[in-house]
Amino acid sequence: MKRTTKDGEDRKSKSSTVAMQVRFDGDLHQQLKATAETAGISLNQLIQGICRGAIAHLVQGEPDVDDGGFVRTKPQRGCVFFGRAGFVPTDGEEECEECFGKNGVYPDFVEKGTVWFGLDFTNRGYVRYQPK
Repeated sequence: MKRTTKDGEDRKSKSSTVAMQVRFDGDLHQQLKATAETAGISLNQLIQGICRGAIAHLVQGEPDVDDGGFVRTKPQRGCVFFGRAGFVPTDGEEECEECFGKNGVYPDFVEKGTVWFGLDFTNRGYVRYQPK
């Protein structure tokens, strides 16, 4: 017998949590566990928080950072990065010529973007960090 809610929806579709099994390297598990203990939260709370924050700042594609630090996104299957792509705020006008970073210099109002780290699961297979 199928169990439903008062409004006729399947109870299983109303569930807000899903069990998920993930494998971690032993040293990463220990680091996560120690971090959770230090913060006074559960390991589950820590991992959910990390995942929510990461998903909120995930950009599909490969980061392409020019000499001036402006972040563009190159479409690339198997690549994602965490941060945000750069953008030029406009007021419905054509983009200004000075906004494109002549000699690597951008006006202050240009949001250059940032790359915290990237994942590359193409045949290159590496994790990349933005230099500080």
